[in-house]
Amino acid sequence: MILPMKLSDLTFLARIAHQVCIAVLVLCAATFTGLKPLPVYGQVFSPETPLLATFAMGNLITQPTVSSGQNTDIEEIETELNLDIPASSIPTVLKMAELFGAGLPDDIAYTPANVKNPVLRPMAFFANYDEGYCGHFSIPGEKGAAADFAQIMAQADPFEFIRKNLTFGDQGRDEWVIFSPGLNTLHARKPGWEQEQTAPQRLEEQYQPILGTPISHLHLGTDMDQGDAVVPLSLEGKVFLEQMHPQLQAAGVMPEMRGDYAVFNSRQRDRVEVLLSQKGLARPLFQQHVVRLLQVNETAQRPIVWMAYSRATPELSGALQTYIGDYIQRRENIGVDVAKAQVEAFLREHLTVLTIGNAIRQWPDGPAYIHYSGRSDRPEGGTDPLTNGMGVHIDAPEGAGRDAVFLHADGLFSGFDAHNFGASGAATLKLIMDLNGFTTYRQIWEQGQGGAIKVPNYEQIAAQVVLTDGGKWVWEHQVAWNGVYLPTYQDAQRIIADLLN
Repeated sequence: MILPMKLSDLTFLARIAHQVCIAVLVLCAATFTGLKPLPVYGQVFSPETPLLATFAMGNLITQPTVSSGQNTDIEEIETELNLDIPASSIPTVLKMAELFGAGLPDDIAYTPANVKNPVLRPMAFFANYDEGYCGHFSIPGEKGAAADFAQIMAQADPFEFIRKNLTFGDQGRDEWVIFSPGLNTLHARKPGWEQEQTAPQRLEEQYQPILGTPISHLHLGTDMDQGDAVVPLSLEGKVFLEQMHPQLQAAGVMPEMRGDYAVFNSRQRDRVEVLLSQKGLARPLFQQHVVRLLQVNETAQRPIVWMAYSRATPELSGALQTYIGDYIQRRENIGVDVAKAQVEAFLREHLTVLTIGNAIRQWPDGPAYIHYSGRSDRPEGGTDPLTNGMGVHIDAPEGAGRDAVFLHADGLFSGFDAHNFGASGAATLKLIMDLNGFTTYRQIWEQGQGGAIKVPNYEQIAAQVVLTDGGKWVWEHQVAWNGVYLPTYQDAQRIIADLLN
C-alpha cells in the first residue's frame, strides 16, 4: 500500500532523538518471532568489485549472501543501548538488522543504461530497487542512471573523472561539491511513486541552479520502494507493542497491527535503518564508499566540499568516524596520538563539510565544519525542527567538531518546511555567499574562525525566495505559510539590489 507523505513522515528524526526511543525499537525487535521470506537482503558489493563486470545477457541477478558491515557483537550493542538483551532475543535483534539494514534485496537486478556520454556507457546502469543506487554517483541528464563506483575508482584520477563526467552545472568554478540527499528520496522514477521528485531532479531543478556551484551527487538509497515489511509476532510481542504504543508512535516506528503480524509501512523502513546505522547494526554502502573516497584522497590531495542534507548527515558522520579509526589502525606503528593528529590535519586541509539541516551530534574532530540550518526568534516558525531537536546548532554546540562554524538564518516557513532546502535553504545560502563576497564555501569556514559573517534578515530572505520561486517547492502548504509574508516580484528585486549594492 502506498501512503501519501504526511508531516509525521517528514519529522521522524526530530521525534527519535531520545535514547529511550532507540531502546524501545530494540526491545520491540526482541519480541519478533521471525520474518517472512520477503524481503530478504542479500549481497553488499565491495567498493573494489565492479558492479557491472558480471553482466550476463544484459541483466545481473545477485546471489543472496550475508550482509556485510553489521555489528554482531551483542555485548557492544548492549553497552551502547544500556540494555540487557536476553540471549533468546539476540537472533531476533540481528534479524531486524537484516530486514531493515544496509543489505540489498535478493532479487536486486542491474541493467545497462545507454547514456549519451560514451565514456560513462560501460559503467552506467539502472537498478530495480533504489538501494541499488546507494553509494553510486548520478549521471547528469540521464533520468536516474548511475555510474558504478568501483569502475570510477579504477580510473587513473577518479576525482578528475567525477568532476569532468559526473557533475551537475558549470565545471569551470574553483570549488567542487559532492552532495548527498535526505530521507525517502528516490534516485529514479518508479511506478506508484510518480509524484515523488527524485534526488537528481532536486539537484537539477532546485539546488544547483540557485547555488551555481558544480555539484556531483552520491546517492543515499531508500527502502521506500520495497513495500511494507511484514513481521510475525508472538503473543508476548503483541502485548508489548500494545503497551508501548505511545512511545513507538512518538518515535515514528509504530507498526500497524494486523492480527498476528506487525506491518511497517514503506516510509518507516528508512527511519528504522537510520537507527540501526547510528547504533552500528548496519553500515550502508554509502558509508563504505565515502571511506574509500577519503582513502584515495590521501594520495590525490584534492580539496573536497561535502554537502550533506538531513538524513545524509548521520551517515556521513558515521563514515568519518570509520575512516578516522581505519587511518589510525593503518598507522598503529607510529602511535595512536600521532596518527590521530595526522588524520585530523589531513581532513582539516582537504575536507570541508557543509551540513544542511543536520540531525546528529557526533561529528569527529578534523574536517572544517559548517553547520547551516534555519533558526529564528519568530514564534510563527523559521526554525528547523530537525536540527533544533537533535542536531548541532549555536545553542547545542557539543559534538559539532572542533572549530565548527554555525551558520543560521531564518528558515522563513513554518513547520518542517523550515528544513526544506529547496524552498528557502538554498536561496538563503546563496544570498549569504553573495552578501559576504564569498566565492567558495570554504571561505565561510575561514571567515567564521574569527570574523563576522553577514546574514540576511527575514525581509531579505523572503525577497530571495520570491526571486528563486522557492514557494513552489513547499512540502506542507497548510502549515508552511503560517505567518509568512512575501513581497511582490518588483519589491523583491529592489530589496535584493539594495542589499547587495
